[in-house]
Amino acid sequence: MQNGKRNFLEENILEVLKRPTTIPTPKLVDSRRGDTFVLDGSGWLPKFSRKQDYGKVPSYIEKIKQHIRHSKREFITAEHREEESQRLDME
Repeated sequence: MQNGKRNFLEENILEVLKRPTTIPTPKLVDSRRGDTFVLDGSGWLPKFSRKQDYGKVPSYIEKIKQHIRHSKREFITAEHREEESQRLDME
């Protein structure tokens, strides 16, 4: 305040300088009329294909595959044992 008068210009400048900067949300202009939509949920940005594990088989699926392989191996060996025991019984 100078001489009982408020300096609004200086107050506004100080207020703007103290305020944190606002980052605008990325938008895409869709048509010539200026229709816009937000890019984050649109699918236009390569969000998942940039991940390190993109294209790799998830660990839970690997565990399931391993369990299936193990079960098949057990079944085949049990089947061979049964066939051999039947063959020995016939002889």
